[in-house]
Amino acid sequence: PMEKRHITVPAYGTDVRGAKVARFTFHDLCGKNMGRADYSVLAENYHTIFVEGVPKFKPDLGAEFRRFISLTDILYGKKVELQLQSEVHTEQLFADGLMNADIDMDELWGFRRCSSMLSEMQNPKYKHMVWLMRN
Repeated sequence: PMEKRHITVPAYGTDVRGAKVARFTFHDLCGKNMGRADYSVLAENYHTIFVEGVPKFKPDLGAEFRRFISLTDILYGKKVELQLQSEVHTEQLFADGLMNADIDMDELWGFRRCSSMLSEMQNPKYKHMVWLMRN
């Protein structure tokens, strides 16, 4: 990125179709000081990104989940296939946050938007569209 940061990609390769893929942990992408520019570079370089260990939202993970929402937004906008391994189904990632009476309206909107994008990204039509738009 323009900030001259170094992004470590723990595992990467090419799938059977010849598309570039990368694997990260939630901590790799959201537990460190990364931002939209970093996520954009990843989105431009990889067709599919795997993220392992995505936790269910907890109030003490605020910064990490703001980064996760940014990551999801960038990948969705740039039509990258996102594969998540999580302790709960994606529909339940933000369930506790959405029920929190003290939640900030911007966070509430972010959770809802991210939930919607994740839901759409699981649809086979999205995966087909990704392939068509990126090849």
